[in-house]
Amino acid sequence: MDKVLITGYGIISSAGVGIEKTYISIRDSLSHIGKIKYLNTLHQEILCGEVPYSNEELKLLANYSSSEIISRASLLGLIAALEAINSSAIGKDREIAFINGTTVGGIDITEKFYDKYKSGDLDIQVAKVHGIGAQSYSIVKSLQSRGYNITYYDSISTACSAAANAISFGAELIKNRLADVVIAGGSESLTKFHLNGFNSLLVLDNETCKPFDANRKGLNLGEGAAYIVMESEEKAIGRGANILGSLAGYGNACDAFHQTASSDNGEGAYISMLKALEMSSLHPQDIDYINAHGTATLNNDLSEGIAIERLFKNKVPPVSSTKWITGHTTSASGGIEAVISLIALNKDIIPANLGFKDKIEELSFTPITEVKKGCKLMNVLSNSFGFGGNDTSLIFSKYIPQLKGETYPVTQETERENILDCNIYINSSASISAQLPFPENPLENIRVYSGNEPLKTIEPDYKKFISPIVARRLSNVVKRAFVTSKVALNRANITLPDAIITASGLGCVDYTEKFIESISDSNEQLPQPSFFISSTPNTIGSGVAISLKAHGYNVTHANDELAFEGALLDSILLLKNDKNVNTVLLNSSDETTPYLSKVYSKVTKIDNSYISEGTLSFILGREKGENCSAVIKSFTSFLLNT
Repeated sequence: MDKVLITGYGIISSAGVGIEKTYISIRDSLSHIGKIKYLNTLHQEILCGEVPYSNEELKLLANYSSSEIISRASLLGLIAALEAINSSAIGKDREIAFINGTTVGGIDITEKFYDKYKSGDLDIQVAKVHGIGAQSYSIVKSLQSRGYNITYYDSISTACSAAANAISFGAELIKNRLADVVIAGGSESLTKFHLNGFNSLLVLDNETCKPFDANRKGLNLGEGAAYIVMESEEKAIGRGANILGSLAGYGNACDAFHQTASSDNGEGAYISMLKALEMSSLHPQDIDYINAHGTATLNNDLSEGIAIERLFKNKVPPVSSTKWITGHTTSASGGIEAVISLIALNKDIIPANLGFKDKIEELSFTPITEVKKGCKLMNVLSNSFGFGGNDTSLIFSKYIPQLKGETYPVTQETERENILDCNIYINSSASISAQLPFPENPLENIRVYSGNEPLKTIEPDYKKFISPIVARRLSNVVKRAFVTSKVALNRANITLPDAIITASGLGCVDYTEKFIESISDSNEQLPQPSFFISSTPNTIGSGVAISLKAHGYNVTHANDELAFEGALLDSILLLKNDKNVNTVLLNSSDETTPYLSKVYSKVTKIDNSYISEGTLSFILGREKGENCSAVIKSFTSFLLNT
C-alpha cells in the first residue's frame, strides 16, 4: 500500500475564504461567531458561525454562471474544492475521485419550496437538488464543466464525522491504487432544519461557545466546506508536488451508546484514536497536538476528555477546540478541522481554545488558552464525532522521505480498468420488501403488482424481533434494518459483526419530512426533537450498532442511486486490508413517502408503480461460511459519464 500524501487544501467558513484568512483567524485568535444575517429564520437571537456572503455573492466567488439551481452547501463546497485543486497544482488530465461528507444535502432549497414539495408541484430543477448525492454531484458537475477529469464520486453521511470519514475512505482508494488523485472533505450550510433541530435538543449557547470549560452551555452552529487533495507518495514526489503532510493514520469506531449522547467512558472516541495510532505506528507520546471535537456541550467535552485521558494517561499533549472560531459546522467539521490541523502542522502553531476559564472537575487537563507559535509540530490528531456515536480520528504528520534524497521518476498516467480482485463470501442475506419477508426460497410465491401506487413493504411481525416498547421509538426504516440484520446474522451463525456499512440513497426520509413539517407548522417554535434525532442517514447504521453493542467500523454511504456501489466497495476494501475485520454487515435501506413519490416520479419521469422501498442485509466474510450462497470474485468501479 502507498503512503498517502496531502498536496493541496481549500477552505471556506465564517473565518473567511481561503487558507490565508483562516490562518490569520487562528494566529490572531479571532472568533467569527455572531448574529445570523443570511439564513431566513425567526431565531435571530441565536449566534452562529455564518459565512459572510449571500448565495449570489457565493456564486460570484465560485464563478458559477450556470442557470441551474444550486444549493448553498454546494456553492460552499465548490469554492473550497477549487482552492484545494489550485493549491495542489494538479493538471486537468489527472483522473480525480471526489469524496464528499454531508448530511442534509440541498435541504435549504427544500425548505424554501416546502409547500410545493408536499404537493409534488416542484420545478424539476428544484426536485433534483434535494438529495445528499445530488449535492455532491452538483460540485462534480461544475468541476467537470471547468475541464477537471472527475471519474468517480461518493457521498459519506455520518453526521458530524462525515467529512473525516470521506477523507479516510479516499485514502483507501489511494492505497489500493483505485484512484490517482482524491479530493475529500465535506460541505454543509446553515439551514432552518439544522438550527431548529439543535435548538430543540437544548444544546445551543446564546453566547460564544466555551469548549472544555466547566461552565460551558452548548455549541454554536456554523457552516462551511473544506477539502484536501491526496495522492500516493510515488505520484506526488514524481511530479514534484508541494507536500503539506501525510495522512499517517485514521480510525473509525461506534460508541454504540445513544443516538445523540456520548458514553460516560468515551469508548467510541477512545477506540477511534487508538486505531489511528496503530495504523500510523505512532505512540501516544508522539502526538504533539490534539484538535479536539470539542463542541462545548456538557456531554461531549466530558466524554471526549475522558477518552483522551484513557489513551494518553497523565501525559496529555496540548489540546484545543477551534469551534469558537468557526462554529460547529456539523458534517463539514471533519474537513475544516483537518485543514486547520494541516495549517497548524505547516505553520508550527497551536490554536488557542478561547472562552475557557474554569477546569472541568472530572478532567486532569485544561485546553490551550493562548496561541503557541514555533512549536515544531510533527504529528497532529484531529477528532470528529457524530450522531449515533460515529467517531473518527485522523493523524496528520510532517512528511519525511524514508531515504535521504529519495526521488521518484515522473510517472505517466496509464489506463486502468479499476478491477479489484477479491474472494469475498456472501454468507447470508435477509430482506424486507414488497415481497414476503424472509422466504426460504426467494423465487417462490413471487407477488406481482399492478396499479399506479408506489409499492410498500410487506412488514414482518416485529414483535418476534423487537419489544413493542422499543419498536414504538423506531422509525420504519430503522426497524427494517434492525430486523434484517438480526435475521442475516442468525443465518450466518454470527453474534456480532466486525463492521457495519450502510447504503441509503436518501436516508430517513419520513422523519426528515416530519421534522420540516413540524418546523413549518409550529412556525419554528415547537418542532419535535424526536424526528430530528432520527433524521440523519446514519441513524440506520448507528441504530443497528446500538442495538447490537457493536463498536466496530460504522460508515454510511448516501449517494442516491449509487449508494450501494460505494458501500460494497468500502466493505471489500475493509475485508481485504484490515486483519481485524473478518465479517461485515452490509445494509441497504431506503423508504418512500407520498410526498417523495410524487417528486421522484417527476424527476425520473417513470410511473409511480415502479417506485418502491425496502431493506436488504448481507453478511460478507473473508472466510466461507456454512450457509454461503455466493462469492464476489471481482469488483469494477464505475466511471462517471460526463
